[in-house]
Amino acid sequence: MDKKPEGLEPLLGERPTVLDRAGTVHTMPPLNLEAVFRLVRLLREFSLSGQRAALEAFGDAALGHEERLGAVLLLGLSEPSTEESITEYLAFLAGVSPDEFCNPELWGLSEQFEVVAKLAEHPDLTAFFTKVQGAAKSGNLNNLLKLFGNKQ
Repeated sequence: MDKKPEGLEPLLGERPTVLDRAGTVHTMPPLNLEAVFRLVRLLREFSLSGQRAALEAFGDAALGHEERLGAVLLLGLSEPSTEESITEYLAFLAGVSPDEFCNPELWGLSEQFEVVAKLAEHPDLTAFFTKVQGAAKSGNLNNLLKLFGNKQ
């Protein structure tokens, strides 16, 4: 392909990097629909696990979206039903195994939280939600949902 399709520039941005305690640079993978939907499922699973009040408290706090996402994922790690899934997802983002990601010699709390912070600002994630929001405002998303039987 000679030129990039118009409108995809944000999806092709620089990928975030994170450092482990040994100083190794880990480049986060590009995010596709599977990775975004996996994140949405994790957040939904956590919110359905009885922690809705905690989510709302963070939503009311004077925190930016990056801090709120981090707080939600951190609280999710305290739930037995979501701990493993969130750890696996964060390890995937860091490009390491879950066992390695849980090794405090390599990945301390601040390094693990940095993965969450970088996820919140990942250009692919930002572009995806910007495009979904644009489709919703234009009415195209509602038309698509109707095709799949969702009555909006």
